[in-house]
Amino acid sequence: MSSTRSILFIGAGILALVVLSVVVVLLVRRGPTTFPAGSPQAAMADYLTAWDDDDIEAAYSFLSDGVHEQVSLADYQQAVDQYGGYNQPNHQVTIDRVDGSGDSVTLRLTVEEFYGDGLSANVSRSPRSVRMVHQPDGWKIDEQLVWLDPGPFIQKGA
Repeated sequence: MSSTRSILFIGAGILALVVLSVVVVLLVRRGPTTFPAGSPQAAMADYLTAWDDDDIEAAYSFLSDGVHEQVSLADYQQAVDQYGGYNQPNHQVTIDRVDGSGDSVTLRLTVEEFYGDGLSANVSRSPRSVRMVHQPDGWKIDEQLVWLDPGPFIQKGA
């Protein structure tokens, strides 16, 4: 009788671990947050969506006029190709806060990258800061970025 009870306890323990793992995964992978239209956060979310959709032309459109003066779409595409096409499904970007006011702000972000499966899963977190400027056509990223990293750009005229 005691061996049957032991098997039941082991089975219940395994079931509890599976349920706990599912709950943790569901909590970690929250749905996307929506931001007010026309906000710097919404522009950043749209930029990241363009990246996730492999729409490089749309991602480039979220860069400021100042960046466009330095880097053409063709040079941006070349930098993206060198970067390796980041589109990695196991990442999440959280906008923690907005610093600044007026037509120039800095978004403070946290990037979480998930590695492994089940009980061997790991999360790597890293902070990012992205400058944004408000232009007549909306908020734009005012840095030469490929995804959220500085890009290996060839400058116009170089």
